[in-house]
Amino acid sequence: MHRSLLTAAALCLTAIPAAAQSIASRVAKAPDGVVQMRFAGRSGVCGDGRNVVAYGRALFVHPTMESYGRWSGVNCAPGPVRVVLTVRGGEVTALRTHVGGELASALATGREATDLGTVEPADAAAYLLDLAARAPGQLSRDAVLPAALAAEVSVTAPLLRIAGDRNRPTGTRQRALQWVGVDGDRSAAAELERIAASGGGAADAGRGAGRKEDDDSYYPRAVRESALFALSRLDGGAGTDAILRFARGGAGDHWLRPKAVFWLSQTDDPRARAALRDIAGDDGAPGDVRESAIFALSQGEDGADAADLAFLERLYGRLDDSRLQDKVIFSVSQIGGRDAMRWIVSVAADSTQPLQMRKQALFWAGQRGAELEDLDALYSRLTEPALREHYTFVLSQRSESAALDRLVRIARTDASPRVRKQALFWLGQKDDPRAVALIRELINK
Repeated sequence: MHRSLLTAAALCLTAIPAAAQSIASRVAKAPDGVVQMRFAGRSGVCGDGRNVVAYGRALFVHPTMESYGRWSGVNCAPGPVRVVLTVRGGEVTALRTHVGGELASALATGREATDLGTVEPADAAAYLLDLAARAPGQLSRDAVLPAALAAEVSVTAPLLRIAGDRNRPTGTRQRALQWVGVDGDRSAAAELERIAASGGGAADAGRGAGRKEDDDSYYPRAVRESALFALSRLDGGAGTDAILRFARGGAGDHWLRPKAVFWLSQTDDPRARAALRDIAGDDGAPGDVRESAIFALSQGEDGADAADLAFLERLYGRLDDSRLQDKVIFSVSQIGGRDAMRWIVSVAADSTQPLQMRKQALFWAGQRGAELEDLDALYSRLTEPALREHYTFVLSQRSESAALDRLVRIARTDASPRVRKQALFWLGQKDDPRAVALIRELINK
């Protein structure tokens, strides 16, 4: 780890600035109840005043949702960061972070609050990082978020220090690393790679020597994967080379390879897609790594492109491993679009393919919105009763009125009694006059 980062971290966590000590003192002297303070947040910080807080691609919805990708559809207005502390006997027992909205809606406690007013962002961050570094359990984890949102404050060094503290809760260490990634500081790349490899951190040099793969005493697996996430978010692709080393098996333990492959798909680096295709097509790579690469090709901030779809279709044609074939079908279904759906329908129609693969293709064609016209054309090519029975289930999962009409037609006219019976069964699950009419008709006969 860079000496400058270590020095800054040590200063932050061992010598709290006087103003931050003042915040701690005022909190300690406050009566039991709610204490709140406000400070300027980074440009782009927003929230709904209650449960939603967001910055860049990071979205938090209290109490359980975290997202680190593109998001939309939430009320998110800019405003100062508001931290609401619950205090008992001079000690903080809980913490909530709000952005935007009115104070009354944020507190919602029915009690009068002790208001510390507006404080300097650097002082608030120092106080909150100290809380994250020493408080127990959930409280320490919750303190990371508002500290990372403070305007014009570099949090990379203290967060790396927290991540390297084996006495901190795993959830706190994970969140610290996640915010290192959101912060995007390129200088963190080497330390993040070291954490992911779990060779012992700079705070405990040499501790990793002689570690066994399952020895998680210093960096638990969840923390190591969070380091991979952070690498995938560093500015300018600064972490991509490290992720590639993990993905290709040149660093770290085997279990990290599929994880690294996935996080590779989440980078904005143009090298990532080509690397994923190389790994997916490598007959010498372990099966779980190839599966991860195949799936990852359907993921990413911008999704798959035409080259990814064409590659997966070609790859399917040369695979003889059913698990990998199944993963290709699933990944193509996630890519979606008319071309992808038509390819999946063609797999379902291909009598040379294993029955299970055809069933899977049929299922995903139905689930991911293949055109009913394409499904109609497929039905006439399905000669196996097992596939036609499966087809009735696929139709039953569609919401279009026309899909139910086709299910009624199959129940009336299919040559196989088994298929007609299966179609009738799925019609019985529908609360629709057409289904009820057919069932009554058959009962009366």
